[in-house]
Amino acid sequence: MAGLTTTLNIANTALSFSQVSMNTISHNIANVNTDGYSRQEVLGGAYFVGGYGNGVKLDVIDRRVDVLLQQRLTQQQSSTGYAAAKSQYMKNLEVIFGTPGADSSLEKVIGAMFEEINNVANYPDATSQRLNFVKRTEFVADTLNTMDQQLTDTARQIDNELDSTLTQVNSALQRIHQFNEQIAQIENTSINGQNANDLRDQRQKDIDYVASVFKVTVTEDQFGRTRMLTESGNRLVDTSYVQFERTPALPGQNFKGIGTRAVQVDGSLSNTVFQLDTNRLTSGKVKGMVDVRDTEIENLRDQLDNLAAGLAAEMNRVHSGGVGVPPPSSLTSAELATPGVDLFTEIGLVPGSSFDVSIVDPLTGSPANTVTVTLPAVGPYSTANLTADINAALTGAGFPATVTASFSGVTNKLTIADATNTFGIVMGNDADDFLGKIQMNPLFESSVNGDPIDAGNIRVLTAISADPQLVAAARMRSADGGLSLHDNQNALALAAVADTNFVFNPAGGLSTQNDTLAGYYITISSNLAVQLQDNTNRQDFADTLQHDLEERKQSFAGVNMDEELANLIVFQNAFQASARVITVVDELMDTLINIIR
Repeated sequence: MAGLTTTLNIANTALSFSQVSMNTISHNIANVNTDGYSRQEVLGGAYFVGGYGNGVKLDVIDRRVDVLLQQRLTQQQSSTGYAAAKSQYMKNLEVIFGTPGADSSLEKVIGAMFEEINNVANYPDATSQRLNFVKRTEFVADTLNTMDQQLTDTARQIDNELDSTLTQVNSALQRIHQFNEQIAQIENTSINGQNANDLRDQRQKDIDYVASVFKVTVTEDQFGRTRMLTESGNRLVDTSYVQFERTPALPGQNFKGIGTRAVQVDGSLSNTVFQLDTNRLTSGKVKGMVDVRDTEIENLRDQLDNLAAGLAAEMNRVHSGGVGVPPPSSLTSAELATPGVDLFTEIGLVPGSSFDVSIVDPLTGSPANTVTVTLPAVGPYSTANLTADINAALTGAGFPATVTASFSGVTNKLTIADATNTFGIVMGNDADDFLGKIQMNPLFESSVNGDPIDAGNIRVLTAISADPQLVAAARMRSADGGLSLHDNQNALALAAVADTNFVFNPAGGLSTQNDTLAGYYITISSNLAVQLQDNTNRQDFADTLQHDLEERKQSFAGVNMDEELANLIVFQNAFQASARVITVVDELMDTLINIIR
């Protein structure tokens, strides 16, 4: 039968339970603003001994977490991480390309170049107009060069941030492993309500960070340890953990890969590296960074290269149909096909077509001699054949011996020159565009160190940059092969390129385009703007969904100050009541002792 001692023990358990509850409430209040903190709640139960109630016992200090909601939030981290990373870097790309129609955009720069060649056509005698055109053309090339370099720099910046991100992931994985061991030790040897709730909160913050970088699968074993795998099945954390590192670039790739090494019991890294296949990733910050670095930037680079190649090819073709004033003593073609290759099939020369070559007085443009060169009706037709035919025609027409046609044998460019610098060389009357196809007098370099023209290497021919008078504004007179010094026919043809539609081959995800040079660039920048808007919308959606999940989590696991203060009053009253019971029992015991005495 219960006595005063039992009553004293019951009151003592109630006193202890109330004290633990008030400590926990105080801990909750102290962490009301702590990021990632989950509210804790003391759970107790009735204590029985021999069929009699013997007070209250502490069952557990519970960490208030909705497991399913937390799993959903962890999964959402990867979607948000992917959207945020991709949107961030796509905005950087928009800065490079500019807003469509902006004064600083490339289509405006190209437009300014054509305005200057129009000015040359209006004032063919003005040296200043030719200089302005050359400078504007150089600016177009410089702008393309700069944009290409900025794309390269952005890709490198992303790759550098990828290194930094992996370093942070490595630190998080190490901490998760350490938390795993501490949690397992505490929760499997727990006494007197000892718990690892705060460690679990800290571990969850690291789990969420890793989940924002890689899409992961997270489970927990019976000892409270977290097990984490990537979506492609790579192990990140279980009884041990891994560390990320950069691996050598695979053939055909510009950047290093990503691999993992397991951390062994002694803390050293395994000799075995497991390669992470980024193509199998579907979300997460790393996937967003790799997508922009390897896909979006390369697509834009291909599109810019397509524009640069088209610009150079068409301007060179039209420029080759004319000549500068005064006419130069030599003309040189672009890089032609490898010696021995059939020019009819390689660059499209037309069998049986013809063109004229004249030597003229550079001061008056009057012709001293003119010859017609006719190509054979059948091929094959090599560069050596072409040289021989031109030289035979020049000699047969009684040209001075100093006027020759030759290939250097190194650059494979055709040159027709007067070694005495006495006459000017004029070519024209090529109905089948012979001059345009061999680019006899190009505006842009046709290749750089043997590489095809692209956005990174396009540049104005060095000779034209040095002497703007070489800008081919005039054309050969069809009547006598001479040159009118005030002629602007070729300048007008160059200006007309601005409004001419060309067929641009598929590049960087863009299908075949039939557009002007400026229009093609507008298509590039407009598509980029559409992609950026789409990424921004996706990021907004991901952020909204994550915010909603976080609010739901907070409503369940967050600390409500009013509720905590109300509970504090409840347990304060319970504590005081238990203390009063102890006081009463103490008085009764004193009375009983006095009676016995």
